[in-house]
Amino acid sequence: MNRLLFTSLLLLAAFGCAGPRLPQHVTTRFAREDVRKLETPNLDVYYVASQKENAYRLVAKLERCLKPLRAHARSGSRRAKPVVYLTPAVLNNANVQPAAFGLFEHMVLNTSVNAEQIMLLGVPLTHMEAVACHEAVHYVHLQQTDGLWSAVNLVTGNVWSPNTVLDAWFSEGLATWYEATFTEGMGRLNSPMWRGWYRSFLQQRGGRIGAGDLLGARDVPNGPYLAGSYFIDFLARKYGEEKLWELIDLQGHSIFSPLGVTLRFSKVYGKTIGELLEEYNQELAGTFHPRTRPAEQRVLEASLGREARLAVSPADGAVALIRSGLDATATLRIQERSGAIRFERPLRPILPGRRWIAAGPTATSGMSFTADGRWLFFVSADFSELGDFTARLWKVDARSGEVVQLWDGIEGIGGAVHPEGSSYVYVEVKGDTANLVKLELATGARTSLTDFTGTESLAAPAYSPTGDRISFSRWTGRGFDLFVRGPDGALEQLTFDGRFNFGSRWVDERRLVFLREHEELAQVHLLDLEDRHVQRLSDAPWIALDPSPIDGSRVRFLNREGLDWSLDEIALPSPTSSTPPPAAPGSGSLGAEVLSRVLGASGAIPNHAPAEVEVRSDEPYAPLDGLLRPTMHLPLIGLWNTQAPDGSVRWNRLVGMARLQGADRLGLHNYLAQFSFDSENTRTNLSLSYGNYQLAPWYLDVSGGRSTDGTLLDWTASLSASRSWWNSIDVRFAGEFLDRTLGATEGASSRHVRLAGPRLSAGYSAVDSTTYVNRRGLVLTLSGAAFPSQVSTEGLFDLRGAMTAFLPLPILRRDELELTVTARAMPGSSQELLQLGGFARGMSLYNIGAAPPQAPRDTFLPPGATFQEPLRGYEDFSLFVNHAAVGGVRYRVPLIIDRGWTSLAYLFPSVHFRELDLEGFAQAALAVDNTGRRWHRVAGGAAFFRLNVGGYFPLSLYYQFAHRFDDGLKPLHTFGLSFD
Repeated sequence: MNRLLFTSLLLLAAFGCAGPRLPQHVTTRFAREDVRKLETPNLDVYYVASQKENAYRLVAKLERCLKPLRAHARSGSRRAKPVVYLTPAVLNNANVQPAAFGLFEHMVLNTSVNAEQIMLLGVPLTHMEAVACHEAVHYVHLQQTDGLWSAVNLVTGNVWSPNTVLDAWFSEGLATWYEATFTEGMGRLNSPMWRGWYRSFLQQRGGRIGAGDLLGARDVPNGPYLAGSYFIDFLARKYGEEKLWELIDLQGHSIFSPLGVTLRFSKVYGKTIGELLEEYNQELAGTFHPRTRPAEQRVLEASLGREARLAVSPADGAVALIRSGLDATATLRIQERSGAIRFERPLRPILPGRRWIAAGPTATSGMSFTADGRWLFFVSADFSELGDFTARLWKVDARSGEVVQLWDGIEGIGGAVHPEGSSYVYVEVKGDTANLVKLELATGARTSLTDFTGTESLAAPAYSPTGDRISFSRWTGRGFDLFVRGPDGALEQLTFDGRFNFGSRWVDERRLVFLREHEELAQVHLLDLEDRHVQRLSDAPWIALDPSPIDGSRVRFLNREGLDWSLDEIALPSPTSSTPPPAAPGSGSLGAEVLSRVLGASGAIPNHAPAEVEVRSDEPYAPLDGLLRPTMHLPLIGLWNTQAPDGSVRWNRLVGMARLQGADRLGLHNYLAQFSFDSENTRTNLSLSYGNYQLAPWYLDVSGGRSTDGTLLDWTASLSASRSWWNSIDVRFAGEFLDRTLGATEGASSRHVRLAGPRLSAGYSAVDSTTYVNRRGLVLTLSGAAFPSQVSTEGLFDLRGAMTAFLPLPILRRDELELTVTARAMPGSSQELLQLGGFARGMSLYNIGAAPPQAPRDTFLPPGATFQEPLRGYEDFSLFVNHAAVGGVRYRVPLIIDRGWTSLAYLFPSVHFRELDLEGFAQAALAVDNTGRRWHRVAGGAAFFRLNVGGYFPLSLYYQFAHRFDDGLKPLHTFGLSFD
């Protein structure tokens, strides 16, 4: 029990650290730019000064979302003002950090995106209101902490927020539902693509949602968002919106918040989560109706994968596909019109020196061929050096698949290549304003083709066959409409209803095919520019995407089929078969004439200016802002009992811990101070650390500590600098000081050891994965430390190199082969310090055939100087050497389960059974300096039952069998638990 108490203190001490508060790419831009703090009655906003107009517009929209959300909150407790970071870094995401584990609550929000996929799902390129409102829901939701935990947080700082443990289907479903409620025409539930995505998924599931779908079944893209948003919609429609906030309030008052969640649902709704889900499924049984393709829609390829993008060559009808699937990595394929594959190549490079980091269907926009079909162009969102998103224009040889040239600095999304291949038009984003820009491919010169100002979102520009006109989509306040830029630069509006008029491509100089909403779904339509007649061409069951004309007679497009895309084809009517246009503003109408005069050459539609922001202050950022207000100030002290020799119990043991943790608001300065003690064994620990990000992207960290346990005294200190490049290369320079002293006793003399010196580590990682396995990959790590005798009690080195490679196998569609090689040497050491084996994966619960306990080996090393290498199958037995090489192979086959329960036995959290992993492995260690036993070989197999508890705690129960060929060891059977 005494050990358990002290372990509990150590676990509590592990929460939080003095590390960076914000990601490298966010902090770097704040460190390099002129940052200001805008304070309104409801918000504290940190933004870059050059983005002032953009920041004010977004803040006004964010406040309009916060007001009704706070009105819904049932608790009258005073809440801190939200802290918002508006970053110019392109994240293609946003997040809210809850006030827990020593971190203060804050929102990180970027001002634009550069992934067309996000626009398809209801978020225009620069209109970030939907994203801001989504995150505002999270912020207000997570702030609802009352009762015991409110008091604890008041005393200790930010320790726990009970609402963090609600399953993602609720928290993300709620935010996704509100993003569409608060923003006209925006948000996923307002997107015909999202609706079709959901209904196609429902049809694949037989018209029912299972608990596993809510909890994160991996064959469903964004499952908790997708299934959760519609389940929340059902709860709000049937039981009322206020019930959602009643549940949040009840959860916020809970003491044992991970437990009893479904009982709180029962208290609010009168039904458990499972019963509510069944009720929703009963509604679906009466309202959801499966759909099939019409006879005239021909299937050319039944399954392309879960994600895909399409373009067709105007010269020969060749089809370009960028695709990926549950069991297929992202590839680029070009096939002949007949379907014969010309080539298919993986898109993600693996070896060092690669020209791009990542690519795939969801990152792709603006895919198009030159008129002769010789070259394929597209823009791909990719990682920048700092780790956020940038975009690159690709030029690909359509005959061989060779990537001929890349253009960097495409700040936006793609469009189309000029038919002659001389230029490329794309959508450029500056702040919250988008404009069309022409890139001259030969010179790199860029020319702006529009001059929009203010919040403006454009998409999908396309050249006409002659290259003198450009069609594009534009957000007009309630949806996307089509426009055309003429040879003289004048803009002409083609549609006026905002019904998701998107992704136009030219059939000829007179006609366009494009996507348009019909009966809540995106279908292929045809527009005749002469008479403005709009004609629906497709009746795809759920979604049509990337319509691409061939020879003026057919249209090929992507069709959503269950959870995959298929390649389909429909006929194009002849140009003479059009009927008179419907009553709408068209060519020659009074409405069109008035609009043309209003637009002029700039195409500017009068914007409704957002409500003015009530400014309390707007000042340059103060470097010490928030630094002296610790986010955790944890005092913990208690008495414990000990048993005397005569059997009496005495309450004479005092244990405790004090912790102080904080940072300035930008995370440029971070600190942590911690002290713990235990009077029974006179153990005391003091540690201090400070991190500085002013030289971002380099993060500097200095830390030190002093620990005593009777006559044992330890000192530790380190100074390090670290950073990463392109999310794939990590480097750390450090200097270390480790010192241990044991005072003399009656039976032993004093002992002392010191290790001091520099350490360098570097890592490289490039892995091409499917949803379930790693198919191709290379991971390299190098590290070295030197402890010279001038400053150490013994001069020695610690050198390590490791390589992990993932190789594809033509055996199963879902398997993984991993090869590993590690070499480590400790020259200069007078004793064997490197431990091979002797520690288990996770927590070993029960062993059969374990080796007899080994006599403790007294290496007398200070903390932080543990030199260990794992050796699978030797978890129960340790080898000590100074030079070793370890090689291994592992073959894994995952058997996917994806089933779950929204609650286990009513009291416990949700449980999601993810998969059963079957593994075979073999490892061999060569102990170079052990002449008696040089080889240590093992082979075996394992089964891992992987599950997720409460939506946030992945863990595995495992059994492993290992046959040891050397060292006289018996076969080892291990039953254990590991945290993934």
